[in-house]
Amino acid sequence: MWKTRKSDRITLHSRELVRNLQAWLDLRVQFAGWQYWDTVMQNRKTIYVVIATGFFLAVSVIFLLLAAALGAGLLLGHVIWGFVSVSVMTGVGAWLLFRLAVRLINPEVEPTDRTITETNGQDRSEKETDK
Repeated sequence: MWKTRKSDRITLHSRELVRNLQAWLDLRVQFAGWQYWDTVMQNRKTIYVVIATGFFLAVSVIFLLLAAALGAGLLLGHVIWGFVSVSVMTGVGAWLLFRLAVRLINPEVEPTDRTITETNGQDRSEKETDK
């Protein structure tokens, strides 16, 4: 009968533990993927409707902008001026939307002028101690 040292047994057990943990982790990742796929398959009709609606909305917006450009060109005397004006208006709208999104994401913008929070060189804490 052969004898193993205590360190060899500990090494063997730790290797088995690592293998078992790796197998468990692989199964857990696979299970999470299946759960995600099941959720997608359950909601696929909704996903198809949202994609189709988005496509038709994009096409209608393109035709609406094209009609607006042609109409503005008719009023301004040449078609190119209509396309220029609609392009400028679309650019301004995109810029405003971007600025709004930035303000919604980062609402806590520090004031650059410190006189907004101070009066005559005193802040609020100094006023409260004077009372």
